[in-house]
Amino acid sequence: MKKVKILFAILFLVLTSCSNNETAATTPVPVAAGVITVNGLTTPLRHAFVVMPYSGNNPDYDKRRFYLVLTDGTLNMINNEIVYDSNIHQSIDFNLYSAADHLSTVQNTTYNLYVPNSGFDFNNPLIDHTSIDTNIAIQNGEYVSGDSLDSDDMEEGQITITQNNSGYTISFAFSNGGNNVSGNFTGNLTPLNYTY
Repeated sequence: MKKVKILFAILFLVLTSCSNNETAATTPVPVAAGVITVNGLTTPLRHAFVVMPYSGNNPDYDKRRFYLVLTDGTLNMINNEIVYDSNIHQSIDFNLYSAADHLSTVQNTTYNLYVPNSGFDFNNPLIDHTSIDTNIAIQNGEYVSGDSLDSDDMEEGQITITQNNSGYTISFAFSNGGNNVSGNFTGNLTPLNYTY
């Protein structure tokens, strides 16, 4: 009887193991998705674009600096200028610097907002500037109007970037006395080909 119980236990473990493997193999890769919430109003983010940091030898370009843009629509880089498609209604763009020891990379870490006169260590990852735009109107590929907030007016802010099997997970938050901005995105980063 003891052998029968052991046999059933082994059979149960094998079947459970097979079942879990089948589930993992058929689990779909998540579709790119995210949201931005500005003062309580939440709207979708569906795309992430990146201008990678410079990797050459020209000292005129900072190898720590890169740009990340999250939007609900698409955009392109033409003649080193960002061109917006008319389907964009909200956008948040980050001017970021990786740590001094992570040149030419999108560093997976938390970037804190540079706040003047705060004793900020510029060797750490940082947010130099962020524009937060909702209710955007686009005409001929250019931003015409929208409701805008600027990180220069924020008292604190951060963005966390983590690379994983399904692309990247990005979360961010900014605040000051009258405004709160937060959001997240999961998906791939589409490179924008800036010519250095």
